[in-house]
Amino acid sequence: MIDKTEAIGIPKGSVAMSNSKQKDEELACLQHAIKIGRKGHGATKRFMKALDDSPIERDEDERPDFILKVKEDSKNLGFKYLGIEHFVIDQASERMRKNQGKITGRSIRRTNEICTIFDKYKDEILGDGDCVQEVGKDLAGVIARALEDKQNSSYSSFIRSFRYAVSRHLNKAEVYRAHVADQCKAAEEDVRLAFLMDVRTDFGNFYLNKPSGKKRRCLQGEMPMFEDVVDVLEGLGDRVDYAILVMNPLLVTNSPDVLVIDCSDVRRSLKRQMRPCYAFAGTEVAFEDGNRIAMDYSVQGTAHRTKGAIDITVDCSYRRASGEMILNAANVGSCIAWQARMSGKGYVSDFPVELTLARYGDSIAGWEVSDSDGGGRTINPVLRSYSAEEGDARVKRFVRRWEPALEESAGPQAGESDTNGHTERANI
Repeated sequence: MIDKTEAIGIPKGSVAMSNSKQKDEELACLQHAIKIGRKGHGATKRFMKALDDSPIERDEDERPDFILKVKEDSKNLGFKYLGIEHFVIDQASERMRKNQGKITGRSIRRTNEICTIFDKYKDEILGDGDCVQEVGKDLAGVIARALEDKQNSSYSSFIRSFRYAVSRHLNKAEVYRAHVADQCKAAEEDVRLAFLMDVRTDFGNFYLNKPSGKKRRCLQGEMPMFEDVVDVLEGLGDRVDYAILVMNPLLVTNSPDVLVIDCSDVRRSLKRQMRPCYAFAGTEVAFEDGNRIAMDYSVQGTAHRTKGAIDITVDCSYRRASGEMILNAANVGSCIAWQARMSGKGYVSDFPVELTLARYGDSIAGWEVSDSDGGGRTINPVLRSYSAEEGDARVKRFVRRWEPALEESAGPQAGESDTNGHTERANI
């Protein structure tokens, strides 16, 4: 038996408050994962149902974050005790200036800012105080910084954050496992270790192309199972038994999707849960250091009161790549997408890539790389037969079908291309 289990076991549906907000959020993430996961399908559902109502032990000074005793009637899991280590993977991440090796997330920082505003003004609001103007001003700043984080985040920043967070905790996997066995006085074969990954992303401007050929927009908070992510998970090997992915939007922790992956065979586990792997084929792959078609976003927010309401105005400025760079980036992404399609695999792409593929259709026979006049290298499609008139018609049909998505995602990527700064304004 686990020491202290009866005293701190957490009944279904209850919330235990720890001494720190971080501990509370870790516990909330675990409870949410169990609640959503047990309503899922296949291996994820079976795993989470076995954990539902399980006693949870927390030791504030030890690792891993949780120790669960699996219900005795859950014979299908094949173990008695599960150690769980929680951590956040934030697409809106940045390298610390003083320590270039350390990466920190920004979405949690924005969430904390919102909580700070609430705490700052709640007494005055509940007491019928007139602080609307001040609240609006503070909220405008948070909204501006959140939008700036979103626009400056990228696929490369997400993968960088994913690798960093996993490797940082993988180094302590043996310590976690030994601590669980010691606390539970259990044999090694009765103990398993899981990483609970709170993944916060925003791929809403991307298109998900399934291996079947069907296309749709990525959902808010959805993380396609990218090949780069699968490679990281496969690196867990025999040191970590399970990866529990809780997938959230950048600023809202209301994950509609939880996935449990058996790390002994990641691809088999994904396949059995009908989760295909996707190549990333966005234009970003053509740039170095995570640069993109539009980059260096700067967002400013202002607020003013009109007739009892608060209007928040957001001004966004950014720098855009040249037309030649955009064309080549679209071709690079299209080449990756075309190769995935020819191999019967899925891929995730952005609007310029989708537009390029729509233009050329089935005319693409391959791709060729050549030296450009500026000393760089360009890639262009090799076409079997191509009619510019038919290509224009396919582009129009694509834009007509995906107009709602285009209105939301086009922004700087779909407009004119030059290297000057641009400013856009929106009222909220």
